[in-house]
Amino acid sequence: MSNSEAIDNTTAKLRLAQSSSLLALALLIGSAPAQAADTDWGWLAIGAPAATAQGWTGKGVVIGVVDTGIDFSHPALSGRAFDYNYGSFVAGSNHPHATHVAGIIGATDINRGMEGVAPDVRFSSMKIFTGAGGSYLGDAAVADAYDGAIGSGVRIFNNSWGSSDSIANFTSREELLAHEPLLVGAFTRAVNADAVLVWSTGNDGRSQPSWQAAAPYYIQELKANWIAVTSVGENGTIASYANACGVAKAWCLAAPGGDFNPGIYSTIPGKDYGYMSGTSMAAPYVTGATAIARQMFPKASGAQLAQIVLQTSRDIGAPGIDDVYGWGLLAVDNIVDTINPRGAALFASAAWGRFTTLSAIGNTVLDRISDLRNGRGDVVTAPLAFAGQNGAFSQSGSNPRNAYAADLAAAPQPSPLGFGSVWARGLAGRATLSGSASSPQTTADISGGLLGFDLVNNQNLLVGIAGGGSNTNLTASGISDKAGAQAWHVLGYAAAMYGPAFVNVAGGWNSFDQSYQRRVIPGTAGTVFASTISAAQSSSTDVAYFFQGRGGWTFQTEVGRIEPYVHGATRNQSFGGFSETNASIFSLSVPSASLSEAEYGAGVRWACAPIKTVDQRVAVAPTIDLAYVRFTNDGPIQVETNLLGTSVVGQTAALGADAIRVAAGLSLTSLAGISGSFGYTGTVRDAATAHTVSGGLSIKF
Repeated sequence: MSNSEAIDNTTAKLRLAQSSSLLALALLIGSAPAQAADTDWGWLAIGAPAATAQGWTGKGVVIGVVDTGIDFSHPALSGRAFDYNYGSFVAGSNHPHATHVAGIIGATDINRGMEGVAPDVRFSSMKIFTGAGGSYLGDAAVADAYDGAIGSGVRIFNNSWGSSDSIANFTSREELLAHEPLLVGAFTRAVNADAVLVWSTGNDGRSQPSWQAAAPYYIQELKANWIAVTSVGENGTIASYANACGVAKAWCLAAPGGDFNPGIYSTIPGKDYGYMSGTSMAAPYVTGATAIARQMFPKASGAQLAQIVLQTSRDIGAPGIDDVYGWGLLAVDNIVDTINPRGAALFASAAWGRFTTLSAIGNTVLDRISDLRNGRGDVVTAPLAFAGQNGAFSQSGSNPRNAYAADLAAAPQPSPLGFGSVWARGLAGRATLSGSASSPQTTADISGGLLGFDLVNNQNLLVGIAGGGSNTNLTASGISDKAGAQAWHVLGYAAAMYGPAFVNVAGGWNSFDQSYQRRVIPGTAGTVFASTISAAQSSSTDVAYFFQGRGGWTFQTEVGRIEPYVHGATRNQSFGGFSETNASIFSLSVPSASLSEAEYGAGVRWACAPIKTVDQRVAVAPTIDLAYVRFTNDGPIQVETNLLGTSVVGQTAALGADAIRVAAGLSLTSLAGISGSFGYTGTVRDAATAHTVSGGLSIKF
């Protein structure tokens, strides 16, 4: 049969009668359109190219085609027969319906202007209609075909057939069970085996579908694994012949089926191609999409597959799930997009935010140690600790004639404050993380405070403890995703000094109460979900540890102290598993994991000699610090999430290995035992920057 013959030049509905049950292949045969460009309009309308482009082809998936028998000699279907087939195709004596349906699901001959949705699936041909006229073999044959396929491992079935009996012809579950015991029994066994059954709604132009498509209306246990499909024409509205979703709207959607001219172009027996129209042609688009979903989500249940297909559909017609189109128009591109890594990027960005907070806390403590040791900031050092004659600052409280300049030539001599210095510091900052193909630009606003106590402080040793809290709030640019963390910090610090040599260290335990809000969820573009759900919600408790230190040498000069040093830090965070709520089938789960980062480098710090006020009772001392930082990991921060058991790795932009850290400070020290400090720290990395300001007070008892 040639393309120009187009099967038939008239439009006719095919009905096949058997016994008292009137069953019909949901088929309309129409004339061929004049333009060859119309051969793939349905494939394009559902976004199928997105699956092909990303390698989702239905590989490893078997589809049961419950129909008239598939012609596997067709080049586009050759070699695709599964081990189990019920009945066999007989050339010249079988209706072309099943072969056409199979081509829509998974034909591979793109040279003829068409491609199936899932071109690598295999087919179990389940022949329940026979002969050129398509005579129905009976309910028992359907039950046998289903049971055999289920026993052979088939779990997705295309049903482009159905009764002329509408669901409206039945009034109760009992009536339907009494009327169709064999079929309902077979369908129930299939669903109990976790199979997905896809049904055409029928071609009677009614407001309600066939009873098969709407069976879960009365047989509720079928609902989770059931999909009904109505048909739209090339203009995107319901075809003139198609039964609407009606009472099946909760498990129904629409797909291209053609509206006479053009129809759907696909394979037909005799190694040929032709056009057909009908809900029969719409259903296999959905079945092919279900095969794509199965390949993407091999661990998902049948019910979850059905929901991912339904809930990714683009809302058309009346807003929401409506009586005509159900969930909307099939959207394969949305199905594929559900595992877009951008959807999980927030979790990786939040991990970056926690690392940034740990760094800010650690640097705040180390800066305070440097202030203390160098005679600036929160304490009064020996040269400024005691009043000389007339209450003026002097190198020695007993000898006001000694000049402060004499101390510049000596090694630093920390004041013997002993036990009892209390200090507090507050900090606030903003960090920015660059965007990438898999993550948006993210901003973190950090605020917090620490309260500390020096347990030991003498000329050679400093030991103290501190605690405090912080808040870190993240916002993803352009998409309004947000994350917030309230943290508690329990810290210890120490410094050892031997002449001009020094080592400063700090570390601590940290607990983050982390919350997440994902507002833009991949796979939901234009869907019912997108218009009804505000945000996916989740939370976790994360525990983190850090240890960092600096060690160097102090050189006393006429312009102040110059301290070259080396530094290093390690940070680790871990979190238990958690899952999202308020996101329906799109909810991500995050398994427990640990993340770490480490850095090292070298820097130099300059501390100006204190500048005294006119009354000699307050001294001001500025400092500048410049350091090079090398991170051991230059790549992105990655956090694994799962959607229906499939890994979706969220990640930040590649952060880069190198960074520059700049700090500046100003301290005020008084003879009253109260001192204050103000500081700034900025870090610039390839894909991230951080700016923090801090201020503190210290009281010596």
